[in-house]
Order: sequence, then C-alpha cells, then structure tokens
Amino acid sequence: AIVTFGFAAVAAVALGALRWANWRWLTVAGALTYPFYLVHEHLGWVVIGVLHRDLGLPSYATFLVTVGLMLLLAWVLHRWVERPLTPRLRRAIDPRR
Repeated sequence: AIVTFGFAAVAAVALGALRWANWRWLTVAGALTYPFYLVHEHLGWVVIGVLHRDLGLPSYATFLVTVGLMLLLAWVLHRWVERPLTPRLRRAIDPRR
C-alpha cells in the first residue's frame, strides 16, 4: 500500500494534479533534503549523546532539538556551501570549456 501510494503521488505530481501546491516552503524543504541527508545520522548521534546522556535532556526534547539543529545545519550548508559553489563546480566540469 505504501509503495502504491508513492507511485500514485509521483504520478499526480507528473500529471499536474498537484500544481496548486506551489508553496515556497516546499522549495526550501526540497533544497534541504540532500544536506540534511549528509549530516543527520552521524552528527545527529553526536548531538543526541551530548543532549540526552551528558546533559540529561528528556527524550522528546532531545529529539526536537536534534532535528532542529540538523535542519539548521542543513540550511547553513545549503546557503553558504551549495549555493555559492554550485556555479563554480558546473563551470569546472563543463565539457565545453
């Protein structure tokens, strides 16, 4: 059922049925997916260790703070690394140069 729902969602997007969902936060969320993927697990466990084991923060607070910090770090990577370096990298690997 989950896989079928996923295929149906992709088909709905491809066919334009979800064109009305053109919210700015969706673009930001999409831009943060890769940097979040890069940092969430390894650094997330480090943050969890510090917050929960070392500082004794409750589990729910540790979870919320960790997710928030990982999203903030993903945004920083997107804003200050990806955006400035992407044009340079494209020019560097462009075969027409």
